[in-house]
Amino acid sequence: MYAKPGAKSVRARLADGERLIGTWVCMRSHAAVELLAELPFDFVILDLQHGELSLHDVLEIAPVFRFACAAPVIRMLDHSAANIGRILDFGIENVIVPTVNTAAAARNCVQASAYPPSGFRSFGGFRASHYGLLETSTSPSCDRMMGVQIETAEAVQNLDTILATPDLGLAFLGPYDLRVSMGLPSFDALEPTVKMIADKCRTHGVPFGTMAVTLSDARRWLELGTQFISVGVDLDILKSGAAAIESSLAQYRSGERQRAKG
Repeated sequence: MYAKPGAKSVRARLADGERLIGTWVCMRSHAAVELLAELPFDFVILDLQHGELSLHDVLEIAPVFRFACAAPVIRMLDHSAANIGRILDFGIENVIVPTVNTAAAARNCVQASAYPPSGFRSFGGFRASHYGLLETSTSPSCDRMMGVQIETAEAVQNLDTILATPDLGLAFLGPYDLRVSMGLPSFDALEPTVKMIADKCRTHGVPFGTMAVTLSDARRWLELGTQFISVGVDLDILKSGAAAIESSLAQYRSGERQRAKG
């Protein structure tokens, strides 16, 4: 629903082997989301788990993606099947669920996105069906992308069974939480695990994704075969841009103070 006319869905692009690069939003700013969506990113993740955004914010912000370059992706607050259904009713087809540790949890998340008999999603005549003005298919959608986050040591132990989940659209590594969960001191120490997860995703035919706050980390994960990567977070982009301006002009402020003392 939210894509330029004729544009392929995120899931279709991943199935075609494309590498997708996007960015991350946690602030409640329609203008910031609209700006990022108009840049040539492949997707923008709206984060309901950490930050200001709520379900109501997503409902209000989503229309900016109708003719944008980027597709919207929602990182859910939790595993709530009801809230997954609401996001889909809003017309957004790309969902990532945090902290999925078992095959049963992965299966429940995927089934929450599908109508019976494939799942248990409840039908509602809201924005996805143009408020009931259009007939909505209840058949499985090849464009809907349900992703799960692999971000704990338990999830790594159960990785093969999680990746075997039917109709799973994405395995998304949470590198920060996984490093803490595994008790590792650095991303260097985490790198072999990331490579193992990426290799298993390829074996199971599930696209592998992750996030990076810095460009150096982005390059690190891309070199391991990441197909779907979010780079940067709106707060950090704002912070680093502002800090760069302040730093580049600090010498002038210092010089003015010296002259004032003279």
